[in-house]
Amino acid sequence: MRLPTTVFMLTTESTALLQERWQHLFEAIPAGHFKFILSREGCYQALQVPDVKRLWLPEEAHIGKTIEEVLPPDLVVDRRYYFDKAVSTGKPQIYAYPRYERAKHFEVEITPLPDFEEVLMTVCDVVISRVPEAYIVPR
Repeated sequence: MRLPTTVFMLTTESTALLQERWQHLFEAIPAGHFKFILSREGCYQALQVPDVKRLWLPEEAHIGKTIEEVLPPDLVVDRRYYFDKAVSTGKPQIYAYPRYERAKHFEVEITPLPDFEEVLMTVCDVVISRVPEAYIVPR
């Protein structure tokens, strides 16, 4: 079994306590999920992924970049819409979109973290989506 890859953005404001909190968040989410911590502006601060080969960019290249700089253009509009909605409402947003190569879906959950200036985003590969068909973004 391969261990997930974890990358943290450590700045002068970051502390070991912050890194520890992010690690605890990642540990609370199932192992097969792609896990990201973003600022409320949509800038990647930390990630933990089960397979780095399935990322759009190398894992270190995500850190410090925005959603628009990381994702392909056809995914940016929906991701930014749900991200901004989560931040503005303070409520989790869940949506799904079909995978390009198979009859599966990616399910994305974007959750603003209360009392913190961060947003948790998870992406998982699912065969049967929890998301109603109306919320699956066509490709």
